[in-house]
Amino acid sequence: MSTVYQGSSSNLMYTELEMTSQETRYSRQAQLVAYYKTPDNEYFEAEINQSTDKTSPNGKNLVTVWSKLPLNVNTSELVLYIGEGVADGKLTALGEESTGSINTMGLALRPRAIDPGASLGNVELFPYRLSITRGEAELSKGKDRLDTVIHYNLSRDGDYETGEYEHKLIMEMIDPTGQSTEKTLTLGTDLTIGSNKSYAITLNNNFGKNVSGGTVRINLYDEFQGRKMLLGSQSYPIIYEETPSEGTDKAND
Repeated sequence: MSTVYQGSSSNLMYTELEMTSQETRYSRQAQLVAYYKTPDNEYFEAEINQSTDKTSPNGKNLVTVWSKLPLNVNTSELVLYIGEGVADGKLTALGEESTGSINTMGLALRPRAIDPGASLGNVELFPYRLSITRGEAELSKGKDRLDTVIHYNLSRDGDYETGEYEHKLIMEMIDPTGQSTEKTLTLGTDLTIGSNKSYAITLNNNFGKNVSGGTVRINLYDEFQGRKMLLGSQSYPIIYEETPSEGTDKAND
């Protein structure tokens, strides 16, 4: 899978690759080397994230590759060249500098556009998959605190060895007054893997004077290397709770 994280001064080309070991025993990967090539023979060196663990026999690895590109580069015409790094006549160990590469292959790319979902029921940040099944916010009359809870399922594809997960999930909440609040969430930590989970967020604003109902809108973004891409949006209702007045309380006494 390839996609482009757009920016004002450059674009970031991003590719995910599946690499399957053909060894019959546990083995360590060599340091991979990659670059993107244009039809005009311009070469852009790429960063690589790969697992540092030994790969099991016939095991699968998720390798991510990315590079910042000038805005004038046509990302739909790029070819990704990737191979095993070598230095001093031998394969380069993970984390070491390579002077060349062997077994290099070229892969024609078809970058796909990420269409933001109209709901948050199926959000994919491979190897994670998130489904927000329900959400609601509670506001008590006269209070300035809006308590929001989302209920979700989160799973992770365990078939792949991966390097450090470098994506961040950004949750943007837009309250009825139009104020936006962002929170960075770590998948597997802030949002834990499993079913029927919940996560609570509290917003503080001048709600007691300005809000008596409406919705909270949640936008979810994938952030990679400081660049955000919208994954989906959905609005959730505000439950407005009346509180007994002081006079009513005294009458009941």
